[in-house]
Amino acid sequence: MDYVFAHFTGILVTSTIYMLIYSAAMMNKPRIYPEVILPGFMSGVMWAIADIGWFIANDTLSQPISFPIITSVSHSRCFCVIRHVTTQTCLAVLL
Repeated sequence: MDYVFAHFTGILVTSTIYMLIYSAAMMNKPRIYPEVILPGFMSGVMWAIADIGWFIANDTLSQPISFPIITSVSHSRCFCVIRHVTTQTCLAVLL
């Protein structure tokens, strides 16, 4: 799993570049809402844990086994977002 560090480093560098471009476009006065910083950070941590789990699943299981499992969960998530289904319905679909 040598690629995990490169994966997260790329995300950090890319998001930093986006923030620098946004700050330059806003004339160094970006709109930052303090009430969304902690939820955004926690969302990133949860996503990182899930991403690491995905890497471990791909490393542990063979591709013919892990790919259908991972894509079926991903498609369920996309369906919930696209169709604006209620949270309880999305959780029922994912479980």
